[in-house]
Formats: sequence, C-alpha cells, structure tokens
Amino acid sequence: MRKGDTVTIYRHPISETDPEGKAKLVKPIDLEVGYYEGRVLQYWFVQFVTDAVFDGEPVYQRAILAPLD
Repeated sequence: MRKGDTVTIYRHPISETDPEGKAKLVKPIDLEVGYYEGRVLQYWFVQFVTDAVFDGEPVYQRAILAPLD
C-alpha cells in the first residue's frame, strides 16, 4: 500500500469485519506492526472519504491489514 491509496477501514482489521468506511492513506506510522496469515499489519494516518472534501479534514490513526502481493 502507498500514500494516496484508498482502502476500506475495518473496526476489526485482523478479521476485516465491521467496516468503518473508505479512507485515503495519508502517512505511514508503522509499516510492519505484525503479521497475520502471511499478511502485514500496518498503522497509517488516514482521512475518511466523504461526499464533500474540506481542507483540514480530520486525520485518524488506523490499523490496516495489507493485501497479499
């Protein structure tokens, strides 16, 4: 995953259940927190995608399970 990519954020990132919404990856915090079934768990600063995008939109920290290559 790269800065600028849009991904689905889940409240339970390991099981990828309970979607929180789509978000744009802003800046990586830790790109190798751990592993789950061969996939890397990463922490990113993200901005959630909304119908109206505003300057200064809040940025959140979220864990994301990277897709397999």
